[in-house]
Amino acid sequence: MQETLLKLVASAAPFFSFLAIASLITFLLSLLLIPAMIAHMPQDYFLIVVRRHQPARPGLVLLLIKNTLGALLVIAGIAMLFLPGQGLLTIILGLILLSFPGKQRLLLGLLTRPALRNSLNWIRRKTGRSEFRWPPRCRGDNQRGGKITPPLP
Repeated sequence: MQETLLKLVASAAPFFSFLAIASLITFLLSLLLIPAMIAHMPQDYFLIVVRRHQPARPGLVLLLIKNTLGALLVIAGIAMLFLPGQGLLTIILGLILLSFPGKQRLLLGLLTRPALRNSLNWIRRKTGRSEFRWPPRCRGDNQRGGKITPPLP
């Protein structure tokens, strides 16, 4: 029994090595790319709930690439909730890239968490950008936190 278990672990060693390397690469990429993406977002990104003047629809290939990257970021963010990395920030950025009905409502629901808003603004300050401006239902009494109003039904 013990010998069979040792053989099974030995045969899975390359898979565990791959997982360790993938985890390290994902962690390093998250440290580099997430702050850059947050820094390049407009300051009022989260204020624009309904965009009335949308640019022309991107091509199908660009839309597929954007949604694939968004899905990968959401999956990586979920993994980073258990592994080293910036899990919630990665999930937020993945959701921003995805195109699906109710996206803005989901984002605003997640952004009612003061810690998440403070993390996003901290990254903006560290990159020399001004803090995000939040919708009233997200920011509560002030821009940095305070009392949070419940999400709209």
